[in-house]
Amino acid sequence: MTLPLPRPIQRVVALLSLDPTPSGSERSNRVSGFDALAGASVGTGPLMSQGQNDMFQRLCDLANPRGFHVAPEVSLGAIFTIQGAGEQGSGAEAIRALRHKTVDFLLLDGSATPVMAIEYRGESRWRDKALKRDRLKRRAFEKAGLSLVELRAPEDWDEDLATIATLLDEGGKPGARDRHAA
Repeated sequence: MTLPLPRPIQRVVALLSLDPTPSGSERSNRVSGFDALAGASVGTGPLMSQGQNDMFQRLCDLANPRGFHVAPEVSLGAIFTIQGAGEQGSGAEAIRALRHKTVDFLLLDGSATPVMAIEYRGESRWRDKALKRDRLKRRAFEKAGLSLVELRAPEDWDEDLATIATLLDEGGKPGARDRHAA
């Protein structure tokens, strides 16, 4: 006697066989992700603005000789593990709050362990909104014991990069110099 596969495994099998037709009770008027993708045009474009790309290159020039790597646009959900529940909410709420947020650049050591994050402040028209939105990011990095360097205006980048170099030379540990006033 053959037992039916559990529904999640049926879905995986259907995806692996590239069968876009849902089975039985899964049929609905909703368009599946597979169907939506099949009918869409898919392409690529630049991951970063020109200013972000310029900073990425400068960070790579600074970090790579020290044995660190730079990853652009990294999800906070990929950086942090959330455990337990605090007085103000559950771990699940914290995960939901961080899930769709990213940092502009994440510096990693040779074993791909996060060492520090860098926020790029580009166009000034978004600055106030970004500062408010990034309060949650700052708190997460603080709780995890990771530095979050917030780059200032382009005319201050040389000083900001010097601060990042010092932090990297110290192993990326947070300290008094790791956050800049916006």
